[in-house]
Amino acid sequence: MSTILPDNPILAGLKVVDLARYFRSQGWNVVSHPNDKLRVFTGKSDDSGRDITVVIPNSTDLKDFAPRVSEAVNLLAAVENRPAQQVLDSIAKWDRDILRVRLGVNFQSNQSIPMELAGEILPLLRKFLSDAACTEDQPKPFFAKATAIGKSFTETCQFGHTFSGSFGLTIECPLPLDPNLSLPNIQSTKPFERRVVERIAAGYEKTNEAASSGSSDVIVDSFQKAFNANMCETLTDLYEAVNGREMEYSISWCPELKPSPQLAQSPVLRLEHRTYEHLKIAARKLEHVREFEDIEIVGKVVALRAEDPLAEAALSLDVRHITMHWEIERGTFIRLRVPLQAHEYQEACDAHKNGRKIAIKGRPEKQAKFWTLAYPHDFRVLT
Repeated sequence: MSTILPDNPILAGLKVVDLARYFRSQGWNVVSHPNDKLRVFTGKSDDSGRDITVVIPNSTDLKDFAPRVSEAVNLLAAVENRPAQQVLDSIAKWDRDILRVRLGVNFQSNQSIPMELAGEILPLLRKFLSDAACTEDQPKPFFAKATAIGKSFTETCQFGHTFSGSFGLTIECPLPLDPNLSLPNIQSTKPFERRVVERIAAGYEKTNEAASSGSSDVIVDSFQKAFNANMCETLTDLYEAVNGREMEYSISWCPELKPSPQLAQSPVLRLEHRTYEHLKIAARKLEHVREFEDIEIVGKVVALRAEDPLAEAALSLDVRHITMHWEIERGTFIRLRVPLQAHEYQEACDAHKNGRKIAIKGRPEKQAKFWTLAYPHDFRVLT
């Protein structure tokens, strides 16, 4: 297990008050000491039952501040049985939850990744966080379009430092905590930001359960508290973006606000082929939790060619596709592909040219990432 060295850049910006806050949050007690240049903590025991004492400098101006604090952090890591870098992050980033993503092996260097790949990964991670916020706001099996709360949440998140060990990166999710609070768990209500991260952690846990049990239903049945279809789909997109390399997802909780007891031991999700398949199946099932009956779609034509030209070419020449805007929910419009017969397609072209609405009946279905009207009938142009 790696250790923190005195030249770690995070130590340079660390404050004594941050260290003291962390010790208190973890149940350590301050012990009086005759030398006012030192601050002493105790309250934990080693395997033989002897008290552990930690001594840190009482000022960042002292020359041995960095060496002594690095020793303290490494000791805390041993006591807590977690990586020293995570402990240091919890101390320095006391007011936020931290999500970590580690990419698998087979990169040429474990210190960097191709810029093109980073350009794919970061937007998908942003979308995953947005999906989580939207789902926490409205726990639905899937949603057709992200709401403003997803964008608002991701705007508060920050991209943290990268870390080695294959290639890893961190995303910081600040919590609205009062910096003057000295006691953990003092807030009576859990902030929305924490609830979003707990939803993500619960999703990791349920995905692991699905892999162990061999059933994606574990994920499907828990969408109200964990992943919904959008979150599952974005994780599978991330896996595909790295060409099937294993990815590891983990969370470090803000030490000032304890998570729900069942999530205290933060679950680690290793996304590999088996978990990818369960997420893929769960996404498809969740997308069809709400089956649409045969309904009438009314609106204007917004596109006259297929979303996928190759797929269009494989269809019968008697069938064409148009795209309409469909109000799937009040105030939420999505693009809906509608297959038409050749004569209907010509009428739709004329309606589009003249700015007239059309109406058609059928059953909207989610197919892959697109909505399509299945079993279309009763097409007409409105006057």
